[in-house]
Amino acid sequence: MSLSSDLSAAPAVGKQGIAGTITVTNTSTSPQSNAGSSLTLVSLTLVPSCGQAPLAADCPASVRDPGVVSFNPNATGATGTACAGVPFAVTTTDAAQGKVEFDAASPVLLSNPSGPTPSCRVNFTFDVLRMPTFDADPTTAGVQTGRLALATATHTDGSPAVTISPALSPAFARANVTASATPSGTTVNIPMTDAVALTGRPSAPPLTGTVSFKLYEPGNAACAGAPLFSSDMPVSGSGSYVSDPFLPVAPGDYHWLASYPGDANNAAVNTACQVVSVHVPIVATGAMARVGRVGATFAGSVDTAGAATTYSFEYGRTTAYGATTPDRPVGGGTGPASVMSIVTGLRAGTTYHYRLVATNGGGSITGFDATFKTKPKAALKRLSLSVAPHRDASAPYRFTFRGKLTLPAGLPPAQGCSGLMSIVIRNGAKTLTTVHAGVTKHCGFAKAITIPKGSGGSRRLKVAVSFGGNRELAKKFVSTVIRTG
Repeated sequence: MSLSSDLSAAPAVGKQGIAGTITVTNTSTSPQSNAGSSLTLVSLTLVPSCGQAPLAADCPASVRDPGVVSFNPNATGATGTACAGVPFAVTTTDAAQGKVEFDAASPVLLSNPSGPTPSCRVNFTFDVLRMPTFDADPTTAGVQTGRLALATATHTDGSPAVTISPALSPAFARANVTASATPSGTTVNIPMTDAVALTGRPSAPPLTGTVSFKLYEPGNAACAGAPLFSSDMPVSGSGSYVSDPFLPVAPGDYHWLASYPGDANNAAVNTACQVVSVHVPIVATGAMARVGRVGATFAGSVDTAGAATTYSFEYGRTTAYGATTPDRPVGGGTGPASVMSIVTGLRAGTTYHYRLVATNGGGSITGFDATFKTKPKAALKRLSLSVAPHRDASAPYRFTFRGKLTLPAGLPPAQGCSGLMSIVIRNGAKTLTTVHAGVTKHCGFAKAITIPKGSGGSRRLKVAVSFGGNRELAKKFVSTVIRTG
């Protein structure tokens, strides 16, 4: 009598309703009494998972591995065999081993080998609940688990016939490969790579061989045919492996595929065909957010396409620009991100050119050129002036000039109280002296002037006092008269 069992090829954890068979065949060639060599099937038993092979009648206690699979409680004899159509009840008879028994609903007679039905094949289904704890054959790809089939039959004269059939079940596992493209999105001229994590079985020898990375051009979403770029990396155990970098120069949806061809202990595995979108960053110079006399706020937007990016604004009185705001990072997220920069130190009433510049690992991209004009300088509300004395009769003639700037509403002293005062004293068309005085932080000024002897006797001298202006304020002029002698 011969016996075989089949639990299908490479069952995967979580898979249900996998087809399996157990077959017993009458191979006896010696007649028994007067009834020939026919056999009556008494029982069929199966231990589906054991940590070693070959096996004796039972799985040794040290390598028992119940719970790897579960059986459908109903099985049926296969058409064309001695048990065709016969129902079999599948029950667990030894939970410690996970042993199950197939009990026929009616007697099964196996004819002699030359008869019409010497075999009975029982069809059943099973589910894979978990990975085997033990690898019965570490030298074979995947996790192998031992299985043991037992059959008992009686000859027509009542003598028993028992057959034990140890075997190895198909591999339950493959190298566990997970993959993710790195980065998931990028821009042109920035290198991109693919990375995979290879995880082998803890009880098996380290992974060996190579992992192959292939990059397919935009439009090839199936990762078929010749790749645009390929890279092979040696494998030495479980871990993360990264491809050589590829520099995309054109936008589009590229696709990565990583393949591990397996080794003596691990079967070949491919990752999914993964998309990596490559974009061109979009840089848009915006309208000015604020324009003052000496300061302004630039605005714009940058779509980084997922790449780390900084931005700045170039500005100047021509398209040569010449000045740049400090680099600042573009905020995260997808789509256009609003950006701003504040600039000071501009000239009032002046036209400026400006543009937005975005920079990532692939270089810089500029927005369009735009212009704005700063507000004109404000007029002083008042320039006051006093002189003491108004007349000095004795040479040398000494006068003290004092004054104050009255700023327009809204302009703080910190911005308006600066500049230079010029005091020019003339005798007719002749300039006797020109002196300067600085404006204090309180917007005042004072200057003592001495006119030397010899400038004439009793004279009426004209005095012109002018404010030279500053970044915020326009020039202002006042005049007065002093007398000497």
